[in-house]
Amino acid sequence: MDIVSIGECMVEFHREQENSPKVFIRSYGGDTLNVIIAAARLGSSVAYLTKVGDDLFSKYLLNEWKGENVDISQILQLKNSFTGIYFIQLEKNGERSFQYYRKGSAASKMAPNDFDPSFFCQATVLYSSGITQALSVTNRRTVSKIFMEFKKRESMDKFVVYDPNYRPNLWSNDVTKAREAQEEILPFTDIVMPSFPSDAPLANAQSPENIIYYYKKQGIDRTIVKLGREGCLFTEDGGKTLHRMPALRIPTVIDTTGAGDAFNGGVLAGLIRNYSIHDAIELGIIVSGLKVQRKGAISSLPTLKEVNKFWKKVQ
Repeated sequence: MDIVSIGECMVEFHREQENSPKVFIRSYGGDTLNVIIAAARLGSSVAYLTKVGDDLFSKYLLNEWKGENVDISQILQLKNSFTGIYFIQLEKNGERSFQYYRKGSAASKMAPNDFDPSFFCQATVLYSSGITQALSVTNRRTVSKIFMEFKKRESMDKFVVYDPNYRPNLWSNDVTKAREAQEEILPFTDIVMPSFPSDAPLANAQSPENIIYYYKKQGIDRTIVKLGREGCLFTEDGGKTLHRMPALRIPTVIDTTGAGDAFNGGVLAGLIRNYSIHDAIELGIIVSGLKVQRKGAISSLPTLKEVNKFWKKVQ
């Protein structure tokens, strides 16, 4: 197994046409799931750790994930529970607004002993995010324990990756609580992939450079800061050397939903192939750039064939 991800995925409803407010298209999305499907479409083997309900939406999700070559053998289904849903309103500039219905969902009820360490510790990469931690106290404990278990068995060719993905509403606008949750898992983390400016409050940072220096103080040498249309800033040595890479030039941005997740998935797929961090990030930028030219969090993710039209390094 290349990548195991822990988190929440919800059913998505988005408008296909601006003049058709009564018609919504069903899909699905969730930051930690988006990442591994992006990687799977580039050839990585992936698995997901989560809980789903016993409703019709859950059956739909499980079937869709299997169709994307996601290993679902460790996913737990809760009786008398439900799967979260969300609606997307697309704006003319490609940005979006969301309405969530997720409180008390099955994915918020993960517990530290739910998943088998002998399964997830086989992976090369373990991945999760601050959103997973924010859903409940037990989710927060689950992420911490899984990161810790993985780190115990970690070797030179294995690594833990974390995206803070700070969402103030999920933390009741308590940035201190979010920062504490993050700092619980940083001792077990090898690569952090924050965004600027959305994750800046967690580092009390005024610039992307300050974010990198914050994580250096937390013991993280490899930090990749996503800058949206400006590309990214990254380091392998805790900020001694900083590198910038521009975003892909896009003629028309259609939908930015999950663009950062697509980037993360491309980077992980590159690292799995033993690319340098520079080449892995270049792959992530291409995946993200192609993704934003289509609608939807998942349906817009490019295939290996589509990526190869722009970049011949992926085999």
